[in-house]
Amino acid sequence: KFYDSCFSLVVGLAFALHPVHTEAVAGVVGRAELLSSIFFLLCFYFYQKSRFSHSSTAGIYVGASILCCIVSALCKEQGITVVALCSTYDLFIGDRLDLPRLVSFLKRPRLTAPLKRSFLL
Repeated sequence: KFYDSCFSLVVGLAFALHPVHTEAVAGVVGRAELLSSIFFLLCFYFYQKSRFSHSSTAGIYVGASILCCIVSALCKEQGITVVALCSTYDLFIGDRLDLPRLVSFLKRPRLTAPLKRSFLL
């Protein structure tokens, strides 16, 4: 008789704790990731449109980009990385900065002097 009740307890716990029952929670987490990625891409799209649009509509695109960045960050914390993406895009695509010019800019004495004083370089 004890075997049946112990077996029932083990099977009941296995059923209750098995990862198959995570679908209800996974849907909510997946929704946050989808919303964050949608607003991330919209933010980058509006930023790109603001770079190559006329000055009269650039403000609207920048405002939409900022709004999408905020919403993306509110959906999931990784959404704030769109700021780094837009900055990198602005440097390398918008301003046509290439890697050798960036390295030569970073090696300027006035930029590296504080680092040399602090013994980092």
